[in-house]
This record gives sequence, C-alpha cells and structure tokens, in this order.
Amino acid sequence: MDPQLEYSPDSWELFRCCLTRTLLANPGLSTQEHGADLYPDIAAALPEVSSDGLTWTFRLRRGIHYAPPMRQTEVTAEDFIRALQRDAKLGKESYSSYFSVIEGFDAYAAGKADTILGLEAPDPHTLVIRLNQPSGDLGYLLTLPASSPIPPSPTQPNAPFGVATGHDADGYGFYLVATGPYMLEGSDKLDFSLPPKEQPKVSGLAAGSVVTLVRNPSWDPSTSGGLRPAYVDRIEVRFPSDVRAEVARLVTTGKADVDLDDRPGAPQIIRLASSVRADPALGFVHVEQRDFIRYVSINLAVPPFDDIHVRRAMNYVIDKAKLQQVDGGPIAGAFANHLAPDSMENNQLIAYDPFHTPDESGDLAKAKAEMAQSRYDRNHDGVCDAPVCKGLYGLAIAGQDVTLKFVQMGQEVARELLPLGLHVRSVAEPAGPLFSQINDPRRHVPLAFAIGFGRDIPNGSTWFPSLFTSLSAPNPSLIGATATQLRRWGYRVGSVPSVDDRVHACLELRLDAQTRCWTSLDEYLSEAVVPWIPILFELTSIFTSTRVVAYAFDEFTIEPALDRMALKTGS
Repeated sequence: MDPQLEYSPDSWELFRCCLTRTLLANPGLSTQEHGADLYPDIAAALPEVSSDGLTWTFRLRRGIHYAPPMRQTEVTAEDFIRALQRDAKLGKESYSSYFSVIEGFDAYAAGKADTILGLEAPDPHTLVIRLNQPSGDLGYLLTLPASSPIPPSPTQPNAPFGVATGHDADGYGFYLVATGPYMLEGSDKLDFSLPPKEQPKVSGLAAGSVVTLVRNPSWDPSTSGGLRPAYVDRIEVRFPSDVRAEVARLVTTGKADVDLDDRPGAPQIIRLASSVRADPALGFVHVEQRDFIRYVSINLAVPPFDDIHVRRAMNYVIDKAKLQQVDGGPIAGAFANHLAPDSMENNQLIAYDPFHTPDESGDLAKAKAEMAQSRYDRNHDGVCDAPVCKGLYGLAIAGQDVTLKFVQMGQEVARELLPLGLHVRSVAEPAGPLFSQINDPRRHVPLAFAIGFGRDIPNGSTWFPSLFTSLSAPNPSLIGATATQLRRWGYRVGSVPSVDDRVHACLELRLDAQTRCWTSLDEYLSEAVVPWIPILFELTSIFTSTRVVAYAFDEFTIEPALDRMALKTGS
C-alpha cells in the first residue's frame, strides 16, 4: 500500500476510490460512462498547457486538508513535488520511468541534481511542470497513485520526502496520510514527531491479511466534483487465500460482498459464474473487460511472414469462435478485431472488424484469395507453396490448469493455418523462456501463440510505443527495425514496416486529439501492417453478494469501484 511502489489493480483501486487524491483523476466508471476520461481532482481545472506542449500549469483547489493526524495541514503544490522526488529516488523499485519526461527527473534520480528542475511551485496553489519533450499523456500519468501528495514532516519541514522519509524499507503505506474520503484505520494514532523507526504503524494495514478503511473526517465532498460518492462507512479487504475459487465462494455464501481478484476465469470460476447467473440467491456476476488481449504475434522479418498477403490470409482463416471455446466461452473472452483495448480509444473501434468472417469462425475462401496474391504462392491457387512455407514453428505458453488452454490454442492455430500451406509446429515453452526467445531478435522466432499484453493507464502512450516501435527493446514483430539491425540480427529480409513517426505524432497530442490519433493508428496497423492475429480480449467475472444494490466498474483500475458500491439499508 505504498503509493510510489504499488503496481497492482486492487491497490490502485484502494488509492483511487478511497485513500489518495491526485491532480487529475478518473471517475470510477466504465468507458461508455466516460470512465477513461480525465477530470480535475485536487487540480481546480484541467491544466493550462503551453503552445509547444512543454509547460503544464496546474491550479490547485484551496482548502483540501489531510486526514488525521494532519487535519490542519492543507495540500499544497510542494506536496506533489515531494511525491515525485520520492518516486525518482526509489528508481527501479517504483514505476518512475513514466515520469522521465519531466525535465531533470532522471538527473535527480541519478543524484546529479538536488532538485527536479522541471517542477516548480511559484505559490502554494500553483504547480508548474516543464517537460523535456511534448508528452500529451502527462495528465493520465498524473492520475497514478505515485503522484499523490505527501505532506511535509511536522518536525523536519525540509525533509525531501516529508512524512514518508525513512519509510522506504517497510513502505510508506503503514504511515500513509490520506486525502480521499477514507483513511486507513488507526491513522489518527500516527506520530510523526518520533524518529521514523519508532513511529507506530496504522492498525488498519496488516500485510497479506487485511486492509481496513474508515471515514476520513477531513473529507469535504464539495471539493470532489462528484468523483467519489463514497457510500459505505467502512471497507474491509481480506486475503483468505491465493485461490480464485475460494474468493468467489466467500462472496456467493454471503461472507464477503465483492471480490477484487481480476484474474481471468479458470474453469471452476466459469462454472461458478454460470451457477450464480442461474440462481439469484447466490448473488450477482458482472462480466467485465480486463483490457488484456490474447493474440498471435507475427515476426515480419521471417519469410513467408514478410509478405502482407500471407499475414492477411492468416487473419481471415483463423476460427476465433473455436479459440473462444477453448478459452472458456463468451464469459471468458470477447472477440478482438483490432490491436488495443477499447478503453484507450473511447470505444471508437467496437464495431471495427477488418477481417470479418461469419460468426468469427474463419473464411478459408477469403484467406485463399488473399494468399493467391502472395509471391510465396507461385501458382496463385491460394496455397503457400514456396519452401519457406514449411518447417515453421510457433511458441505457446506451457503450463497447467488455466494456462493449459494456451497450449491448446497454439495447436488449434497451427491446424487452421495448414490449409493455407503454412506448415507450423506448435512448441510449448514456460513463460520465462518463451518471452526471452520472442524478445530476442537473433532467435528468429516466426510466431508466438496466444501471448498476452495488458494496459496500465487508459491511454495508448504506454501501449503502442511498447509493442509496435523501435522506441523500446525490439518487439516480437520487429516493427520499426532498421536495415542495419536486421543485418546484424542475421535476417535476409532487408526492411520491415515502421510506425515510429506516427507514434511520435500521437504522443505530442492531448486528450481527445490523442485518443483519435491512437484510434487511427490502430486501424492503420490492423490493415496496412498486420503484425498480429488478434484473438480475444480477456474478460473477468466479478462476483457481488445479494447485499450489494449499487455497483460500478472502474475502467482506470479494472476493478469494482468501491466508492460507488452500496449495500441494502440495515445490512
């Protein structure tokens, strides 16, 4: 529960809904209810951004105070600087790389500067952030809990990390001073006049056992802009076991009200969900998007996959309906017909389907018509007949129980490619070796079956650059690789497509313009590049008890919105 260290959906939900406010925030709703949009939170309005996109100015709301024991302390601009400084110093332990775009952030992290040059508080209610390059997604990054304010130490006003100073080892979560509608139980007993090692921890946080939230008496709903209704008075989060079925069982037997386990459904969970749907006395099942895609990754530098007609034919022939059944049926996964979760694109591509086939069951005739245009189909009969069409292989994640289906998916994809003349052998590998191979361009891995990727923020800035450009380590499709790199890695193919310029252009845009840009890029990649066969967007079944009468899904954290849940009166 350390805001600068935690990187898990359930913790992010507890921060977003309840404990920590940020400059900007998402409202704890689904995409169609504008849950992926940005709203002012501690900021009084959306930021003023300079014409070159390099300077962002935030005006803070006045009169927002911290929870006990710091009820007299108002949140000021310096508190955000303090949080980002701590994030920088924690380095690899945190997700500080997201903020490297702030001028001087990396220099401060490396100990080469005493302050972060790009952070300035000209007055208590104004925060100025200067960037080293235009980055239109900064607003989304400032919704992350790592940027939530840290109050100054009452005994050491100049301590660089305020009350979090000295708490890196055990975590600031045990000493967290809240700004949201709730606080950790026992926060009022915190004593920052003592040396850090002598300060008592909050009673409401027992690692791996329980998190207990109670009302924050400093909370003023009038300053929230309706972002956090905060219906219930007390929230207890328990960790009965690491078994998904046990969590769901506690909810359906009335011993808990909601499960926060967002993992995709194992077979027993899918069976339980069907039972609950058939018997309202057991509670309710809410099937939600995890914003996680399963796909076949194609190496564009391995013949015959360097030919777009081959890649397009593969997309036409795959029977996604059969793969959906292998995955667990419609309750486990929704058909994916493009490359990014819909929350990143404001649902603009929900109906988009460039390789549509009846019932998503594949169309061999369309696939062969596409293959016939390939130079690897020498007699143009719709069957790949060049020598490179044989002896191919694809990697699938090996495992047991829930991951066994990935092996089965790989085998099914290999079978469905055979009528196109593509002789592919499915090879099962544990996740570690599999990803080390597909991320090593020298291994020349042709295909990777049913691998997955999930988003962190509802914006394409951390999705498209990571998966489709040369901006990070080589991606499995090798999009953006240069001719020099391809030669160095031993490929005979001299060039592959690049979308680096398009991604750079999107990164400089803001808000709706950036969303439209990611949507257009998704369409271009899906049709003109075709680096993947998108298969399924994973779904998760969230169980709530019969006591729950109000429920919402938080698109930001991909969890139930705890501040928007309500129970029957008297429950």
